[in-house]
Amino acid sequence: MARLPLTLLMLGSAADPSACAGVVRGVDDCGVADAAASSAASAEAGAAARAELERLAVLRAGLRSKDSAELPAARRAVIEGYRDLARKRGVEPAVVAECAVRAARLLIDEGRLDEALAEHERAVRHGADSGWRSQAYLEAAHALRRAKRWRPAEEAYDRACGAPHVLGSDRDEALDWRSRLQYQRGAVASAREGWRRLARQSLDPLRRIEAWDRLASQWLDADDLEAAAGELHAARVAFAAHHGASDELSRRIVAALDAMRSLTRAERMVERRWRALQQRDSKSPR
Repeated sequence: MARLPLTLLMLGSAADPSACAGVVRGVDDCGVADAAASSAASAEAGAAARAELERLAVLRAGLRSKDSAELPAARRAVIEGYRDLARKRGVEPAVVAECAVRAARLLIDEGRLDEALAEHERAVRHGADSGWRSQAYLEAAHALRRAKRWRPAEEAYDRACGAPHVLGSDRDEALDWRSRLQYQRGAVASAREGWRRLARQSLDPLRRIEAWDRLASQWLDADDLEAAAGELHAARVAFAAHHGASDELSRRIVAALDAMRSLTRAERMVERRWRALQQRDSKSPR
């Protein structure tokens, strides 16, 4: 309830009860009216924001048909459109985050990486638990990686792995890429730990198989066929229940197991070792 006027409070018990009740009802009615007006304004702002997002989506789709002379100005107009919408009063935080992520993508196309990263940060601040916040974490890391800024990219993937409100699929992707960058710079144990965590914890069976594939591959890089075979066996055991099943998911899982690149590499390594043994035996005196 809205606060009573000071003059009414000062009247105390001397005030006429009926008069007091009338004043209170008037104050309550004002509060209800204010709430209704605020709700209507919020709904109006939300509808206007959705309409503007739809308009910008049409303009963004139209960029594909622009020639090289028209494209830069048209793209910048869309970027500014998203920025203007994000700055408007009454716009929901999730809309601000969406605008920021979409503007960042276009800024990256323009080669304006630092501005894009600033938009990603805006999305993180305003995205709350929306998918846009999750995408901002991941896309910022991808942008840094593509720019070959390896250390900042690894740190950004690490941030995405540990941040709240990151979707499971985005967290998996961030963990995979962080491990790949770690492996690339020689931090093999850290990379191995990340892939093992992914293989054990991901809710996506195909992502788990991919992680086991990477684990086996890094052992093959080290010429450790036995350790690679152990990873391949672990993957098979983890999905043993799907062998022979006829549902679509099981068929996809079995196909992914059979298509593991490390499996082909391991088979070739076994063949090379077998040939080497045969050649050695053939040269040995009988």
